[in-house]
Amino acid sequence: MASWSECESIILQFKDHYSMTPSQHQLVYKYAMEVPKDGVAMELGICYGRTAALLGYCARENGFEAHGIDAFILVNDVSANSLRKQLAAVNLPYTIHEGWTAKVPWDRPLDLLIIDASHTDPWVSEDYKRWTPMLKVGGVGLFHDVEAVPDPTSPHYPTYLAAHQYTDDWQEEAYDAGLLVRRKI
Repeated sequence: MASWSECESIILQFKDHYSMTPSQHQLVYKYAMEVPKDGVAMELGICYGRTAALLGYCARENGFEAHGIDAFILVNDVSANSLRKQLAAVNLPYTIHEGWTAKVPWDRPLDLLIIDASHTDPWVSEDYKRWTPMLKVGGVGLFHDVEAVPDPTSPHYPTYLAAHQYTDDWQEEAYDAGLLVRRKI
């Protein structure tokens, strides 16, 4: 039976650099466990794979598809292939699509969307513009590094602007130190 403690013990095997905090991962776990059987979750920005492992765990337990996209330019000691092997070694079904989030072909509806790739424009705006329409009504978007208070001098300011431009009419579910969770209505 699936549990946060079991999931956490698995994801701790993955490097935490560029990763969400433990409480943010608990929020991701909560909403990933809502993804229906045969549903689809998509993560933009995999990096070292801790959130990928979390989604793979939930997908294995609930029977949905977990996918992620990354160009792997921020990481020097992990590649798409090495991460695939690490996920397979712990029996986590997660499909890695290597490339730019705005360029990888995709046209299927999503039940869960995590945007945590580029934090600068024009890329972050392109991610929101392309991917938020693919989220089903009732689906959940988790948007990382969205500050609670806008600060135009912050490197995360473009994520704040994009999240609010594309999802302000959604229902806010939670907020945890930069992780904004909204349900599409």
